[in-house]
Amino acid sequence: MMGPFAETLRGPARPWEPPRFYAWQAPHACGVTDRQERALDGVREALRDEPPGTVAQIRRVTVNGCGTYIDVGAAVTAALDAASGALVWDVA
Repeated sequence: MMGPFAETLRGPARPWEPPRFYAWQAPHACGVTDRQERALDGVREALRDEPPGTVAQIRRVTVNGCGTYIDVGAAVTAALDAASGALVWDVA
């Protein structure tokens, strides 16, 4: 038997949503942020001085109860066009 305060200590049942983050990776730089705009800026900056054909990726990640990042899928791939050097975005 749990006693009269069991519901108070446990609190009301509610769904838990894990935090969402964006991990970005380029050949010479990487980072994790809670804002997609910051990840896009990180990729732009990382690719600024790279040669044409270089690719970077932003992935959606979350964390488990131990603080380990869990990959939940690609969000954006960026590449420097081999012919023009222009930054080309491909949204997943």
